[in-house]
Amino acid sequence: MESIQKDGQLIFNSNEVLKICDGSIYIQNFGVEYIGEKENRVAWRIARKKIEKKGEISQDLPLRYGEQLPSFEIRVKPMEILPGKYRIGSSIACYSGSDIRSLTVFGEFTIDANKNLVLDQDGSK
Repeated sequence: MESIQKDGQLIFNSNEVLKICDGSIYIQNFGVEYIGEKENRVAWRIARKKIEKKGEISQDLPLRYGEQLPSFEIRVKPMEILPGKYRIGSSIACYSGSDIRSLTVFGEFTIDANKNLVLDQDGSK
């Protein structure tokens, strides 16, 4: 799972998932965890309210941090993004041809003291 920052907002996407899935992408749950020096805490967590049929599923990616989507319930309200390290985890289902694929994706990102997403060594975010 990749993170980008656009207009001060964090956006999550996954090019790997987009390559695997040629149809709708269906996030079952999504969470962001703050990794502190002394403690970890959930920064934001959402979960789908109900299982939807193939024709009802929408494209859930990209996803913006703290976004309130009608098909999701908020399990943990979004906390203010503080400088530090974060972990992302999500369970995703998608259609690939006539098959349904189930994926678990993870990622990490770091926010600097100015609340900007830190670039990796290779220049990507």
